[in-house]
Amino acid sequence: MRKRILESDSGWGEALQAMSSLSNRSGHAFQNSVFKLLDANQFRALASLTKDVERVNQNIMSNAREVLNMIRKKQGQEPNNFTDMSVNPITSKFGPDRLRVMQPWVQDHSVREPATYTPFGHTTEVKALLLDLARSAGMRNIGLSGMFYGGTYTVEEQQLEFMALAGASFDGCFVMCGPSASGRAAGMRVLRRFAVPNVFLDVTTTDNVRFEIALDSIGPMVLDAVREADEILHENFYPPPRAKSARAPGEAPRGEVYINLVDLMERLRLDSNGRMKDKEARRTLEAIFRGWRADQLFEKRVTGILFEEGRGRAISDDYGTVAKWLRDSFPEDQYLILVHAHGGTGLENQAPLRAVEEGANGMWAGFIPQAAQVGHSSSFLFLDHLVYRSNPDVLNTYQLGQAIEVAKQMYKLNFNTNRIPKDCPIWGTAAFKLKHTAFSQNEGWRSRTEKEYACWAKDDTDKIDKLSSDACIIENKNVFLRLVHPSSFETEQSSEFEGWEIAPLVSDTELIGKRVQELGLIDDDQQVVKEVGEKLRELFMALQVAGFRMDYNSRDVLEVLVRVVRGVEDSQKTAQVRERHLGGSHIDVARTLVLGQPEEKNDLLERALEIQEHLYGRSDINAARTLSDIGNAYGALGQPEQQKEVPERAPKIQEKHFGEDHVDVARTFAALANAYGAFGQYEQQMEMLERALPIFEAHFGKDHVEVARTLEKLGRAYGAFGQPEQQKEMLERAFQIKEQHFGGDHVEVARTLADLGDAYDALGQREQQKEVLESALPALEAHFGKDHVALATTLVNLGSAYGALGQREQ
Repeated sequence: MRKRILESDSGWGEALQAMSSLSNRSGHAFQNSVFKLLDANQFRALASLTKDVERVNQNIMSNAREVLNMIRKKQGQEPNNFTDMSVNPITSKFGPDRLRVMQPWVQDHSVREPATYTPFGHTTEVKALLLDLARSAGMRNIGLSGMFYGGTYTVEEQQLEFMALAGASFDGCFVMCGPSASGRAAGMRVLRRFAVPNVFLDVTTTDNVRFEIALDSIGPMVLDAVREADEILHENFYPPPRAKSARAPGEAPRGEVYINLVDLMERLRLDSNGRMKDKEARRTLEAIFRGWRADQLFEKRVTGILFEEGRGRAISDDYGTVAKWLRDSFPEDQYLILVHAHGGTGLENQAPLRAVEEGANGMWAGFIPQAAQVGHSSSFLFLDHLVYRSNPDVLNTYQLGQAIEVAKQMYKLNFNTNRIPKDCPIWGTAAFKLKHTAFSQNEGWRSRTEKEYACWAKDDTDKIDKLSSDACIIENKNVFLRLVHPSSFETEQSSEFEGWEIAPLVSDTELIGKRVQELGLIDDDQQVVKEVGEKLRELFMALQVAGFRMDYNSRDVLEVLVRVVRGVEDSQKTAQVRERHLGGSHIDVARTLVLGQPEEKNDLLERALEIQEHLYGRSDINAARTLSDIGNAYGALGQPEQQKEVPERAPKIQEKHFGEDHVDVARTFAALANAYGAFGQYEQQMEMLERALPIFEAHFGKDHVEVARTLEKLGRAYGAFGQPEQQKEMLERAFQIKEQHFGGDHVEVARTLADLGDAYDALGQREQQKEVLESALPALEAHFGKDHVALATTLVNLGSAYGALGQREQ
């Protein structure tokens, strides 16, 4: 829908009708959808605002699909081709033997974890590709959806629906939820509905922003959750695992429950010497663990005890201490212990290794490190370290021959860019571009080949390079467009001292409100901050369900979204807030004024124009844009004279700025043509369209639908000016393009045929008139219904053609 809205007026007309219908629908998926929260014009405004981001997004997803196909083909042809790391065995002084002999357990969270970091959010398409990439690296135990949003319908649930509709496999996957009755309701609902085979319970031991819970309540609460999960898993024919000790990391688990202890270190008040200072909490937790193990269903279903420290304050020894303590309560032949380390101390990739040395079995994490506040431990780095320790099971369990490209594609999908960071070990661009030959790792002590995780033939790398190069061209064009609009940089300026950044899938309402507040988009009234934060979070969820990718942290986007959630409040009030922050003549104040409703837009735009002309001069491109907006506002108010007069100087500014043949100049000509046409000045309308047409043809191509629309408008202008031959020529060309673009039975094609009938009528070509009107009639009737005036007009004209041909009965 977004694509059609942006590409065509006809798509926009159909979208209006579809959205009107959808806004009246009931049901879980529609209650908080964009169809309830946005009107059609707001929907289109957002689609327009995000079109550059969406263009990059579509290209990145297309390239990811192509790379996935290449990986699958490669994996089908040959096994992973790795350097034999065992030829120079590492002695025990480099680490305990456990790292060498352990089974390499990784629970993959690549579908969810990066969403905690990216300002672009997630869509179902992105999530589906992340899942496929994780599986291509050999991951078999994968987190799909976090059901932490109460009754709100989110992209997390939408992903499950789409997978079920497509018949996609849920093997090895799990959903995540809390253990309380309210916290697990949504998770258990989707567990039952979609027959997901495993479940992950996020258990906190302290009160925090995410969860409120008393320590002594988590024992029975978790057991209740395990019992409910057991019932659902049995209903869906997933029995408990038969022999836990026989499980292997390369197999897709079924019927399993995982318990993640979110904040053990904080609860235990673990100090830097490894002492648990809250002894009462320790005794309480150990009693809870004994109670869990005494429960028959817990013993059967729960296969993994997981833990993390969520704020990035723990060091690697802390993870070793907690892993050793947990292993005393949960024996290794029955339970895996997996760890997750957040960045903050710089030791996040060392922490899982330290935990393994003290009895853990591996980690749960995303394949790439980008997540949470400043990153987390990366499963790719963890597995690579085990390869260095000569662990033979890593390369037999996981498919890492193309792992570098998997990591790159995951990064691109999450952050909507083709620019890979330099500083990521193994797959960052600096990892394999030598700064000095002395840095080469290809030979000598602990040598490794640069292609260790990039097993491609030359043709493959050439193809990937071409995909990346073409993608960068698209992204660079967006950068160039910003370069030629200097004012856009002021919008994106940020302070080093800003305190808030939005990740739309996970940021809480308080943070969202404070981010909007620090941008000066709302007053400092804390009640307003709270309300706007709540409404924006709801809107973020709805927009991601609708497939919108945008930088939800940027001022441009938030400025529009704040207006949406605050309804049709006076734009001047928003401008006053901006003025207090920036001063009355700041360019951002002008931008805020431009966001007004049509009824108030005239005065606001004219004030914005004064600010822009004061800052940049009367010939600046920003002033030209505002002039065009003023004209459009007058058009919306039905004032064609003002619509025509105000923006007439805009083309001169644009021609000076861009050149005479720039597409923005053509668009202004087209807008002026509309004004002249509304005012009945058809000769001037023709002149504007004749100037716009060759520019559109050069920019879009002669067969583009935008060219067809210009031809159609030009044909109508010729007809109104009494030049039917030229009218016919333009409309016949428009018809051919539209028929190829839309198909013969589309209403857009039917409208052009109806206009062409007028041209044939004026030329006295009644047979041709009859043919085109007969062709138009079915599509018009199907689109408008039998009682619409457009159909009536066509019937009258067709009757006239029959009459002129002597076919009175018709």
